[in-house]
Amino acid sequence: MRMGGRRLGFVFNVGFLAGWLLFCAGQAQAAVFFDDSFEGATPEASGWGYAQGWCYYNAPRANPCPEIDLSTDVAYAGSKSLKGTYKAEWSDPNPQTHDQAISRKFTPTTDLYVRYYYRTSKFTYTAASGTKHLYYKNSPNTSPTFVSINWFGSRELGFAAQVIAEICPTSGSGPYSSCNYYPNVASVPLNDNVWYCIEEHIKMNTPGVDDGALEIWVNGVRTLGYYSERFRGSQVSGPSGNSSNTYIDILQIYKQNGDGLMYYDQFAVGNTRIGCTAGSSPQDSTPPASPTGLILR
Repeated sequence: MRMGGRRLGFVFNVGFLAGWLLFCAGQAQAAVFFDDSFEGATPEASGWGYAQGWCYYNAPRANPCPEIDLSTDVAYAGSKSLKGTYKAEWSDPNPQTHDQAISRKFTPTTDLYVRYYYRTSKFTYTAASGTKHLYYKNSPNTSPTFVSINWFGSRELGFAAQVIAEICPTSGSGPYSSCNYYPNVASVPLNDNVWYCIEEHIKMNTPGVDDGALEIWVNGVRTLGYYSERFRGSQVSGPSGNSSNTYIDILQIYKQNGDGLMYYDQFAVGNTRIGCTAGSSPQDSTPPASPTGLILR
């Protein structure tokens, strides 16, 4: 009986270990959650939805809406791109009347990479605050949340974060307040009438540990890098909505503040660095790793 019990325990332990290894392998598997070329009939046709703003609450597809929609004006590849129409009178101090966003959900992750191609025409970024681009959120609506943004009229791309668990490295405010993250590695202004390959990376920290990161690359050049960051605190229900369980599973392309035209194309989201299209831009000194077991979802 004793020997049989030992054999049974051994079989159980081996089975448990095998299951655990498979689970860990699945969690570590590199994946592209979606890759959208904006060639469909509408943003909704490929999984986006109009998310917020005056056009959403009133009439998403009645004149003058939508102010962010597919266009054949220009395209990085194919025949269409996503176009945002901006006017100075729609900007601060009262941008809410004409702000608009399209939103898309994907597999929850704490390590997110986004790659897209970006172009502007006769564009002025808002000096009073900033021109927002991508808004990173989660279904439970916990903090921290992140926004990529051109700060205070600058043509260089940065980040904003809300309710981070650390002292803000650029202002000294906090903890559990907002923080502006400015380009701190290289300067690459986003000029008009040029397609840029932009990559954004948000790595949530281990709860209560300083191992989070924010990164931006433009045409393969790292322009922003903040490391050893503490975005999530150690509490599930922390101050001001900060949660140790916060992840990202919602992305919004957000149109607010500015004057001119803005275009996005070849928009990809995953949990591994996706990289730029071959031959489209110079390579970074730390090129994208070659993922194993890459899955398109």
